[in-house]
Amino acid sequence: MEAVKALAAERGVSLGTHRIIAEFISKVHEEHPEWELRDAFRHAENLRVNSYEDHLPEDYAFESGEAIRRAIDPLLRKAERAAP
Repeated sequence: MEAVKALAAERGVSLGTHRIIAEFISKVHEEHPEWELRDAFRHAENLRVNSYEDHLPEDYAFESGEAIRRAIDPLLRKAERAAP
């Protein structure tokens, strides 16, 4: 999530609610579908909701974590290249 917030800040976008975050992620997805950010956001939301209820089997949680990592890695590399 911090990588998405950093990208939003770079673009001058303030992220507040989950809806605004989702709309921003959809916009970025249109520009970079290869990053699969929408899928990662859905996985992250699912993990967040299920962390309160403990309904998710371990393998689902692991797969969600991997999907999130695959989507965030390109953002982190982009941020590293942009750093002074």
